[in-house]
Amino acid sequence: MTDLFSYEDKLVRVTDQEGRKITGIAVSFPSGYGLHEYNREEEGLQVGEYVLFQSQIKQIECLPTYEEAVESIRPGRYRHFKGKEYEVIGIARHSETEEAMVVYRPLYTDRGLWVRPASMWNEEIEREGKTFRRFERIED
Repeated sequence: MTDLFSYEDKLVRVTDQEGRKITGIAVSFPSGYGLHEYNREEEGLQVGEYVLFQSQIKQIECLPTYEEAVESIRPGRYRHFKGKEYEVIGIARHSETEEAMVVYRPLYTDRGLWVRPASMWNEEIEREGKTFRRFERIED
């Protein structure tokens, strides 16, 4: 995380030292630049309306763009690693953060539409020493 400039113009989720999560497009700034009202000379990021100094940032993760999510998560049937099946309807953008969201519905019940961040849909998780993709596409 030493080079905050590498996050410039990317969709990120930042976790600060207090555990708050802020999602949006990052704009980096160098030490002392435009920070006179904050009375600090430290590199940082501005994400949406939030200004975060490097010392406040606990974690930064780059999130898939809308275009990357559309390419990697196609509509169709998927199986969750716990066994239940779901249908992906499409990809949507969060209205405030622009985060790519998967729009889906469970196939095992009639409980409406759901959304999940695309970054979670494609992630690998570890359970009992084994690694799984959270959702696997079921070929039709």
